[in-house]
Amino acid sequence: IKNVITRALGINPDVEVDIEELSLVDGDKIVLCTDGITSVVSDKEILSSALSAKGSENLCKKLLAIANERGSTDNMTIVALYVYKDIFSYISKTIFGRFRR
Repeated sequence: IKNVITRALGINPDVEVDIEELSLVDGDKIVLCTDGITSVVSDKEILSSALSAKGSENLCKKLLAIANERGSTDNMTIVALYVYKDIFSYISKTIFGRFRR
């Protein structure tokens, strides 16, 4: 069902939350898009763009450009996360290490 809110914060005191655990490895890419993108850009095109884009910012710009060219009339939001093992190690040591003291 498109464009139907199935769960929303604030309607009921208890909210059912979807939680998914993923095992990520160096080089993985995660792309989240709203229907402003997915209504005019196919999953296959999103995958192809994610595999060929140089960085998450370029991927987001590319997908927005495609959706705009195709006349998307809905709000468009994209979150792209590229997983780099070395960066996570660095963040873990520099940021989270501060809270251990």
